[in-house]
Amino acid sequence: MINAIITGISKTLYGTFRLENYKNKIPQDLSPPCFYIACLEPKTKKYIGTRYLRKHHFVIQYFPGTDDVQGECYEVGEKMFECLEVIPVDDFFLRGSEMNFEIVDDVLHFFVDYNAFVRKKVDKPDAMEVMKNRFYQKE
Repeated sequence: MINAIITGISKTLYGTFRLENYKNKIPQDLSPPCFYIACLEPKTKKYIGTRYLRKHHFVIQYFPGTDDVQGECYEVGEKMFECLEVIPVDDFFLRGSEMNFEIVDDVLHFFVDYNAFVRKKVDKPDAMEVMKNRFYQKE
């Protein structure tokens, strides 16, 4: 699911900004302006039955391409609040939460959480098969 969310973030950012997105690692020959997307601390929490809450905390770094670093980062950060509110993931949409950003060493760090409930697949025997086994066992 993490890779699907990263793809959704990447498509959304490209649709809004038309800039290069890096996902795995930042290359040495980085040509700003561009984005780098990473998942930090994915977590899971068990709920009733086969339900799990998956929490995905992402950081999206923006490397500005002009000399007005602060102004450009503020402008991009404001747009990211809007465009990353809802992203497409496979055949559904995820809503971003806990969005915030900061500028450190002339790089914008935008943080967003994408949380979703998932169900674990469990193979259940046919109900009639269970009944047959229960009532027709030879002792």
